[in-house]
Amino acid sequence: MTKKQMQKHAESLLAYYQKIFRLQDWDISVQVLDQQEYKLEHGEEADYYTGACNRVITQTKRSMISLRYEEQPTPLVENLIHELANLMVHQQWWHVSKHSEIIQNTEQRELFMSTLDDLLELSVSNITRALIKSLQEGGIYKQ
Repeated sequence: MTKKQMQKHAESLLAYYQKIFRLQDWDISVQVLDQQEYKLEHGEEADYYTGACNRVITQTKRSMISLRYEEQPTPLVENLIHELANLMVHQQWWHVSKHSEIIQNTEQRELFMSTLDDLLELSVSNITRALIKSLQEGGIYKQ
């Protein structure tokens, strides 16, 4: 599949799953990036550790999901569903993050935020697996 074909496929999957997950109030875009573009946009660490990234503006409910063109251990559709699941819980994370300044000690605040991020990622991964299983069992999983 060419990059252009993958882009069209990703846009189709986004439209399909955005409606199913009731995220129509979000302005979500998706882009398929090759390795160099992905590294440039998301940095060295994301290039090494992730198959997809999501830039979110919580206040306006805007999201730009970046999916990698090169084959990943996790299929493109699962990476997309993971990023959509992030949006399902993002406002809660943002609210807690926004109020983290009440923790006066910088080291404690950074540890708190790091733990929050780790727990969010674990929750989103669990939600993603549950969604995929439910979609498969319901016969509406689209790849």
